[in-house]
Amino acid sequence: MQEPIIIYTPTLSARLDYICKFIFRDVLQVPFVFTSSLAKLSNTTIPFLNYSTQVLPNGLQIIPHPIIFETNIQAQQIEIATWKNNPTFFTTNGTWIPFDIFSACFYLISRYEEYLPHSLDEYSRFSHAASLAFKNNFLHLPLVDIWCLEMYTALQQANTALQKSPKQFNYIPTFDIDMISAYQHKGILHNLAALGKEFFSGKWKTAKQRLLVLRGKQKDIFAAFEEMIVAHKNNASVKYFFLVAAKKSAYDKNISPTHPAMQSIIQKIAKQFIIGIHPSYQTNETPQLLASEIHTLSTTLNSEIAISRQHYIKFKLPDTFVHLAAHGILQDYSMGYGSINGFRASTCTAFKWFNLQQNKMVDLLILPFCWMDANCVYEQKMLPEEAWQNWQAYYAICKKYNGTFIDIWHNFIIGTDTFHKEWGDVWRKTILNNS
Repeated sequence: MQEPIIIYTPTLSARLDYICKFIFRDVLQVPFVFTSSLAKLSNTTIPFLNYSTQVLPNGLQIIPHPIIFETNIQAQQIEIATWKNNPTFFTTNGTWIPFDIFSACFYLISRYEEYLPHSLDEYSRFSHAASLAFKNNFLHLPLVDIWCLEMYTALQQANTALQKSPKQFNYIPTFDIDMISAYQHKGILHNLAALGKEFFSGKWKTAKQRLLVLRGKQKDIFAAFEEMIVAHKNNASVKYFFLVAAKKSAYDKNISPTHPAMQSIIQKIAKQFIIGIHPSYQTNETPQLLASEIHTLSTTLNSEIAISRQHYIKFKLPDTFVHLAAHGILQDYSMGYGSINGFRASTCTAFKWFNLQQNKMVDLLILPFCWMDANCVYEQKMLPEEAWQNWQAYYAICKKYNGTFIDIWHNFIIGTDTFHKEWGDVWRKTILNNS
């Protein structure tokens, strides 16, 4: 059994304890211990991590940045440098690693910048364009994982007794079900009004398609569930997130959660896969709706709801995660952007959430995604072949760094809508890629 890595620090803060648990326990999966006793280190011949300003024999020095010992939230001066051909910040000129890797990881993982004043996008979300990663061209990198593995490689060179990290790559396909149908189950009045608009605006093909579906001559263009279920048969990793808003809004358009068709699909999928809540757009302005939506889905499934992903990837820190944790959510899959593919928290490893306002870790596991079909189609305006190459690139880099690759798909993009004709084929390629 491997001896734990020793980390010397004169002071152990909540932030340092948190980030070291993430780096060594979650990313590297190797044992470690803290010590503040110089006496215990005086006779050791084994290299240890010296997290202090003092130069120590056999100590591999990383000089701390003040942020790791602070308890408040304030603007930080950040200047980009380079280490091992990768961008870094919080340069402190340690003799072993020239920047404070612990503080830099903490800044990115905690989403520190999202607690500071920032610009919002059209949906009142933290804009990816305001992020440090986007501004400095590393949004496409799981930079935290890269730093950690580079550090461990350097540590192994100093201490050849250290074993290889046992962490392995994992792939979790996920589906957001915003609307189960385009035409079906929406009521006579709704469809008559929609037909009228389509005829008067000259959308003849759409009107014809709607009539064919309503007459039972053609399946609904969003009805891809049978293929989705079969494609991932026996894959326990797959997750589905259902929007079950009781009241429709401009961004919440699913049919009623009490509709027999809705309940039937949810229950059918739940026989094979884990179901999570897709909190409506409205829950951001009216948080009390979250409890009722979780209750609705829980009642439909006759089981507790433990996982979530925000509709439109709309969340605000710390409020959204506080509400999720308070309502029994144990895992959230919202950490990514609804505007661009990439690593919002600069990692492809799941992490416990750290509430910066309270300066403590919370028992809510954050599982970051880095690729979404809707980003490719609507936001980044990719062609299907470009999106397939983009998916392969993110899959490959997560695999290279032994992370977890989480992608997001929508049934309406996989379905038979002519606008998305070739996008279903991109999804089918991903199935073959993992068969």
